[in-house]
Amino acid sequence: FGGFEDYAVRYAQVWGAAMIKAEDFGKVAGPRYLALRYEDLLAEPDVGIAAMLGFLELDRDAATIAACREATDFAKLSGGRASGEEDPKSFYRKGVAGDWRETMDAALVEKVVEAAGAAFARLGYIT
Repeated sequence: FGGFEDYAVRYAQVWGAAMIKAEDFGKVAGPRYLALRYEDLLAEPDVGIAAMLGFLELDRDAATIAACREATDFAKLSGGRASGEEDPKSFYRKGVAGDWRETMDAALVEKVVEAAGAAFARLGYIT
């Protein structure tokens, strides 16, 4: 890649195609498919965790859900940073949903949305 812009556009193309395929598969797969968005996990982690555990046919009791929530806590994984506290070099960069729009300039956001094609619209990321 020539730089971050090239990478972001290519990643958006690959991501968009994969999300469309996944959503199409979900329409025919019935119970063999679970769609779970990061935004939803952040908003209601216990609901998302319970859905994942149920999909995997694992116990969904309160203790198991709590253990999963604690094991995936952003502060724990990021070395003590609070969600929203950024480390641009860390895999656990910031721990917030939708921050890509704030990180990229408007021109790059436009290119990324165009590159992702119909996926953003179909998945409700843009209207």
